[in-house]
Amino acid sequence: MTVQCSHCGLIYANPQATPETLAAHYSDHYHAVRERLRPSLGRLHDKYARQASELFARLGPDARVVDVGCAEGEWLAYQAQHPYRELIGIEVSTQMARIAQSTVPRAVIHCCQPVDAPIARGTIHRANIWHVLEHTNDPMGVLAAISSWLRPDGELNIGVPSGHSMAARLYRVIWPGRSLLGEHLWLFAPRHVVTMVERAGLTVTRVRFYANRRRFPWPNFHANFVHCEARKLPRHG
Repeated sequence: MTVQCSHCGLIYANPQATPETLAAHYSDHYHAVRERLRPSLGRLHDKYARQASELFARLGPDARVVDVGCAEGEWLAYQAQHPYRELIGIEVSTQMARIAQSTVPRAVIHCCQPVDAPIARGTIHRANIWHVLEHTNDPMGVLAAISSWLRPDGELNIGVPSGHSMAARLYRVIWPGRSLLGEHLWLFAPRHVVTMVERAGLTVTRVRFYANRRRFPWPNFHANFVHCEARKLPRHG
């Protein structure tokens, strides 16, 4: 069952699955689902490859990079082609964490909830949380934890489904973001993401919208997904 906040418009699952239930679900089922989707992920991997080169060119070899919800380690694998000081992955599924460690042997993979990850404050140059925040029981707590890890001028990259997009409103219960509400506990509008990021002590530097053109090829569906970039600005005085 879903409900919508009458004050801010946030849509969320009620009741919500517990962290233990979600972790078991991902361990038991998610790997099989990803295997079925793998033939369609070619474009995504091309994007990862481009991003990896651009990111390393900006951050350099002394950087520490973390992928929150690293799944099988695809994004980390592309980062591992560059000599970062440290690559870190966080994943709640034990099965997928093992695959990620095998995929990227030099990465440090923590199998735990993001808020429990043993990452020191002020040590991370770049955090990536791509289509993961909507799966967490405490998205504000997750963003606060990430904010604490970031060093001054550290970067955060977020991607979530846009629960208030034209596609979401038109397709309603069959829209993928809503039909997955067993896993997607929250459907954010862009303003929700911006508000949470700012409350976590970060400064939003860019908000973009993009579409799954393969599933929704029409121009009106340009806002199926939200991409938010933020930075932890240094404190002065």
